[in-house]
Amino acid sequence: MRLEKDMDNTQIQNQDIKDKSFHVLLESYRLADAQLEMRIQQRDNLGIQLMVAFGVVLSAMTVDNELLRKICIFAMPIITFYFCDQVFSSYDVHARLVFFIKNNIEFELRKYISKDIILWEKFCSFDRTFRKGSRLGGRKEHFMIINAGVPIMSFILYIYFFSTLYEGSKSMVSFSNMLIMIYFIFWEGVAIMVNKRHTGSYEKEMLDLISKCGYLNTTNLNETNLNNKALFIDRDGTIHVDKVETHKIDDLEFFGDVFNLFKTAIELGYKIVIVTNQSGIGKGNYSEKEMQAFNDFMIQKLDEKGISISALYYCPHKSEDNCQCKKPKDGMFKRAALELNINLSESIMVGDQSLDAYAGLNAGILRNYIVTTGIYKTEDCNYHLPNDLNGKVKVFKNLAEITEQIKKDN
Repeated sequence: MRLEKDMDNTQIQNQDIKDKSFHVLLESYRLADAQLEMRIQQRDNLGIQLMVAFGVVLSAMTVDNELLRKICIFAMPIITFYFCDQVFSSYDVHARLVFFIKNNIEFELRKYISKDIILWEKFCSFDRTFRKGSRLGGRKEHFMIINAGVPIMSFILYIYFFSTLYEGSKSMVSFSNMLIMIYFIFWEGVAIMVNKRHTGSYEKEMLDLISKCGYLNTTNLNETNLNNKALFIDRDGTIHVDKVETHKIDDLEFFGDVFNLFKTAIELGYKIVIVTNQSGIGKGNYSEKEMQAFNDFMIQKLDEKGISISALYYCPHKSEDNCQCKKPKDGMFKRAALELNINLSESIMVGDQSLDAYAGLNAGILRNYIVTTGIYKTEDCNYHLPNDLNGKVKVFKNLAEITEQIKKDN
């Protein structure tokens, strides 16, 4: 009786924690969304202020005053740099907020809501990928053109208004002219440097920090489905025989029943995503290039069998590196969910040790299977689960049994 009361209290406490977590996520979503709105408004205001500043400067240049015209022309690159740098900084903060919403808040919210609900930033990410020809929110590129173009335009204006000052001179390249040219070249260089610094995808840079992508099937990027499911699978000891830090092409030896597993999963609508720890790279036992060659060869052999791998993610770090991708952390799963529009709660994780199961659970995967084909099995070809995994993870003797389980589940 007392045991039942303790269990009821535990369930109530767990539900209370879930409710509080959900409200914290919603409040974080609201605050981040308010910040996004503020950044958009900030850029609109900066754009208007820049146009007003240009209008004032150009109007002042119509006055027949040589000194005033020179001041206006010399001031234009400085004014442009100030406003454009503010705009680019706003875009950078915006990108960080979007990444935080999509990869943290929305990622966690999916555990509480229906799988059919597509959250906003997730949809926007898909929309930008699918509509490759359009430039949604492309005003950043417009500001980059303005930033790089104004110093050149200012120099042309200077020549137009003041080139007559040097008529009759033996050399147009006087000392003062050289200084003026250096001034405009300097601001053009600053503009190019600033543009380059703010070019590129913050999301891509952050994803590379979360996990390394060794292979991504580009056909997946054109799909309209925002709610895919995946069969996540470990590499060494699960797909092929683990020969301890396997990285040589000649050492590739597939388990015979892996092909049927993959074909069955694909027929049932699962994407095949390989997630593998490769700490041998971090330890210096083999290079990233050697590992990539092995992965490419493995994917090629699977392709020859009619099996299309959607992606392969790997962690090259040692345990002490404290990275975000090394299983049992969920960095590789998060990146896959983002790039392939995967609903993790509908997915499956297959590995050969508890580390893989912990990673799947941390990512929110509900079906986590361990196969006793790796080097971690006991002498009697069993696998002893840690106590906290009992009831959460199923153990199978081979991949054929997992194939049957997946068929049964679907």
